[in-house]
Amino acid sequence: MNIDQSNHGRGDSFLSESLGGKIFIAFSFSVFILFSCLYAIYTWNVSYDVFYEADFLHIPFIAGLIDGRMSVRDFMTVFDEHLFPGYNLILFVNYILFKISGNFTVVLSAVSVVISAIIVVVFVIRNWSSHYVGLYFTTFGCSFVLLSPTNNAFWGMALAAQVGTLIVLLVIFAFCHAVCDNRGFVFPLFLVPVAFIFFLGGYSAGFMAVGVVGFSLMFRSRPLRSCAIYTLATFIGSVILYSFLVYKYGALFSNVPSEASFSLLILIKFALVMSAASVLGSTLIEQMGRPDVYFYVGALLLMVTALAVADVSRRILRRNARKLDVFVLLLITYSIITILFVSFFRFRNGVEGGTGQWYATHIKFLPVAIFIWLGVKIDRGRAGGWRTLLAMIGFVALTASVLVGFRGDWIKSFYVREWKAGVASYALDILATPEDQLPPQGPATLLWDPVQVKRGLELFYRNNLWVFRSRDIKVKGLQEGRFLSATQPAFVACPVGTTSLTFTVTGAPGDGLLKVSSAAALQEIPLGQSVVFAFPTIDAVARLSLEAAKKAGEGADAADGGPSAAIEIRDLECHLRGL
Repeated sequence: MNIDQSNHGRGDSFLSESLGGKIFIAFSFSVFILFSCLYAIYTWNVSYDVFYEADFLHIPFIAGLIDGRMSVRDFMTVFDEHLFPGYNLILFVNYILFKISGNFTVVLSAVSVVISAIIVVVFVIRNWSSHYVGLYFTTFGCSFVLLSPTNNAFWGMALAAQVGTLIVLLVIFAFCHAVCDNRGFVFPLFLVPVAFIFFLGGYSAGFMAVGVVGFSLMFRSRPLRSCAIYTLATFIGSVILYSFLVYKYGALFSNVPSEASFSLLILIKFALVMSAASVLGSTLIEQMGRPDVYFYVGALLLMVTALAVADVSRRILRRNARKLDVFVLLLITYSIITILFVSFFRFRNGVEGGTGQWYATHIKFLPVAIFIWLGVKIDRGRAGGWRTLLAMIGFVALTASVLVGFRGDWIKSFYVREWKAGVASYALDILATPEDQLPPQGPATLLWDPVQVKRGLELFYRNNLWVFRSRDIKVKGLQEGRFLSATQPAFVACPVGTTSLTFTVTGAPGDGLLKVSSAAALQEIPLGQSVVFAFPTIDAVARLSLEAAKKAGEGADAADGGPSAAIEIRDLECHLRGL
């Protein structure tokens, strides 16, 4: 099958067009650069050196790197039906270059988002075969979606999936060239198992659907049938291998809903919310508390998607489709199948769960495909015609929806760094707390299982990783660097291996007691003394807190029963072994 090989794109001659064409190209790239700069500002706003949440799933891998005894299970890092050794490869680079930095993952996430936008916009420009007005609208819409703050700075498994979508794009490009240029391909096939096993994880159902649709399109052409069979075999083999690895090391069917818990209505609502979140993000539902607007936007998006699929499919069946038609069809296939599979396995999280920010890395291609289809319609339609008018209305409505999501996550970005700093600040608290006294999972435990977090922080502390990469004394909670408040404890982290902590504390003995504790020891000291606190283990992190005087009124504030003023901590020193 040879689908309209003539004039399906401008290719290398694109830049040799008229002055008007060059002006539109310049406008298109200017818009892209503008959105890239805004995304860079957004990335700066949300960047902070924090290691949290699902990052702690990968602690066994980091431990294996350190002690040189890594098992296959440690490298695979499974979470239910997800398999993400790809993030371990990212962590390996992070460990070698930066000794684990949260800023590295933020920058890498932003780079992958920008690269994804670049290759989509360049592909559209090179294969645009109509007027330039539609091209400008299309590149504007694609840049607006792909570089929106709704594509959050990811970490952990979500960052691995974000890198995996770059491979998805490369394979889709290969399908477009194969189908429209009537020539096979080999190199992208090597990337298929890499995407499945290392990066996409349980979100690879959409990629499998892309392979099936691509196979169907290629198999229609006799010269491409052998390549089509190899391609399908590669996809099927990758799925089988991935399923085997998850079955062996994870829980392949852990999230399959039971018959009693299944609800078709909630599933449909979840899918609508997830579709709408591709443009609205999550901020709107967080502020309103109601998902109604997501239902309406999601329904409209899916209606337009159905029209786009019918339109490009008709041209493909008539053998007069162009590369952008195939591109739109494959992008929609990837996004819609991902939405359906995620909705089936996650609808029990409630409809609000459909706004999960980690889904955006996959479903962002749905509005991209719609923008491309509408741009082509605007260009191919007759000026003033009703089809052109409807396409323009659809474009404006879609742009307005993206603007709502852009604005919401842009405003929220100014508070993200402070929030991350608050989460990361609990690291010393956790290290100084015995394992059986840790608080329940939440911000105070870096948003993950308390025991797993504590053991991960101990690994970082003992090996000078993350915030412990420097061997200086770290202090948290002392006001002006030296005053201990009666209402807030302080924490002191000495270099690993420290045998004792010494300091002088002001105050009168009758004012109360100073409690100094670590995860393995506790010492109560009257105020106004020189303190020597011995660490029984190599984990030299101490908690300092004030306890009120036993008798009210004796050097105490009758209002709150505590010390009348903050005490001063002076001459704080850590003493290492052998010194």
